[in-house]
Amino acid sequence: MKALLRKLVTPAQYDRMSRLKNRFAPDPIFQLTHAPFLIISVLIRLLPSRSRVAIKSDIKVVRRLDYRPNNILINVDSDFEYRVRLKSCVKEPETVNWIETFFQNGQIMYDIGANVGAYSLVASSIFQGKLRVYSFEPAFQNYNQLCKNLALNQCRDSVVPLQVALSDRTGIETFNYRNLVPGSGVHALGEPVNHLSQRFTPILTQPVLSYRADDFIGEFGLPIPNHIKIDVDGSELEIVEGMTAVLDDARLKSLMIEKLKCVCGKEV
Repeated sequence: MKALLRKLVTPAQYDRMSRLKNRFAPDPIFQLTHAPFLIISVLIRLLPSRSRVAIKSDIKVVRRLDYRPNNILINVDSDFEYRVRLKSCVKEPETVNWIETFFQNGQIMYDIGANVGAYSLVASSIFQGKLRVYSFEPAFQNYNQLCKNLALNQCRDSVVPLQVALSDRTGIETFNYRNLVPGSGVHALGEPVNHLSQRFTPILTQPVLSYRADDFIGEFGLPIPNHIKIDVDGSELEIVEGMTAVLDDARLKSLMIEKLKCVCGKEV
C-alpha cells in the first residue's frame, strides 16, 4: 500500500498523509479505512477541472450533533469536524450542563471562540429561539461553517455570527492560522503562540478586526450578556481584560472559561 501511494502522490502529499496517520490513527486502522479514500481522491484529481467542480458541488455531508435531546445538524467538510465537532457534547459535558442549568428564556449569551457553532446551536435549540446568542469566530473557514450550520438549523434570528476577534485591544490585528481545516482550532491572535505557550509557524496570517468587548458593545449597541463562554486556545486572559465594564455589570450572571474548566457565577 505504501509503495502504491508513493507512486500516486507527490512526496509532499505523502509526507502530509504520514503526519496525519501518526497523529490521528494507529497504522492498521489508517491503512484499512483511510488509504482507499486517499487513492480515490488522487484519481478524482485526474479528471477535468469542470468534472471535479461538479463532483465537489454535489457532495454535501450533514450529520447530527451528539446532543440527544434535540436534533441539531452540522455541515461536515473535514475529517476533523467528523471526529471532533460532531462529538462536542461528549467532549465538553461541562459546557452543555452549564447551558442547561444557568440559562433562561430571554437572556443573552456571548459565545467567544464559537468555531463551527456547536454550543451556540445547543443553546438556541434548548430555548427554541427565545435566547439570543452572539457567536464570535474570527477564523474564516470556521466562520463559514458556523453560518452554514445556522442556516441548516433555521436559527438565523436567534444566533448572530460575528467574524470578529475579541481581545484586550481594539484595532486591526494579525491572526495566525495553524492550518486551514474547517473546524480546527489552536490558531492565535497577535503572536503565533499556541495554548501551551509554544510558538508555531503559521500556514497563513491575515489581518482581522480585534475589539475589546467593552468597545464593541459600546460602538455597535450590543446588549450586555447574561452568560459568556470563552474558548480561544490561549488568549482567554486578554479577552477578560478587555471586558472590565461587562464583568462589573449586574446583568452578567455567569462566565465559563473552557481552558480553566470553571464557571464563575453571580448571585441572580
